[in-house]
Amino acid sequence: MGEKSAKKQWVIDLEELQSINSETEIEKRKKHYIYRVPNILRELNYTAYTPQLVSLGPYHHGKAHLNPMERKKYAALAHYLERANKTLDEVRESLRPQIRDLMDAYDSLEELWTTDEDRFLDLMILDECFFLQMMVGGNDELLRPYMNRGLWMDMRRIENQLPLLLLVILIEIGGHETLTFAKS
Repeated sequence: MGEKSAKKQWVIDLEELQSINSETEIEKRKKHYIYRVPNILRELNYTAYTPQLVSLGPYHHGKAHLNPMERKKYAALAHYLERANKTLDEVRESLRPQIRDLMDAYDSLEELWTTDEDRFLDLMILDECFFLQMMVGGNDELLRPYMNRGLWMDMRRIENQLPLLLLVILIEIGGHETLTFAKS
C-alpha cells in the first residue's frame, strides 16, 4: 500500500512541476543572465564569490564591509548627472520602460527589489554610473586610491554584475559626454 501511495505522490509532484514550468515561467527564466552562486559552491570558497570592496547590483548591496565604497558611487553619480546635464528623476524615467527587463536579468531577485521600482532603479543607476566611471575614467582622482586588483576582481564576480542594457541606456542618455566625463 505504501508503494502505491508513493507512486501517486510522484504523479502529483510531476503535475505540479509541469504547472510551474508553464511557458511564461520558462520565458522568464530565459531572460535571466545574472545568477546567484549555489550555496554548495559558496561554502567551498566564500571569498571567491563575495565582493570584498564594492557591490554592484542587488545581491550584495548593503553589506557592511562594502559600505566604504558607497561614497565613491555617489560621487560618480553626481559626476555623470552633471556631465549628462540630467537629473536623477530624468534618468530614472528614461529607464522605467525597461524596468521588467532589468529585473528579469537577475535570477532570484529578493522581494525588496521587485516591490520598490524606484529603489531598484536608483541602485541600478548608482552602480552603473560607478561602473561607467571605472571603465572610462579609471585614473580619475575620484577613484585612484581604489584602483587595485581587488576592485577589478570584484567587478568580475558572478553575483556582482549589472545588466548590459543599463550601460547602453545610460550612455545613450548622457550622449558622448558620458564617455569622456572622467577625462575633464
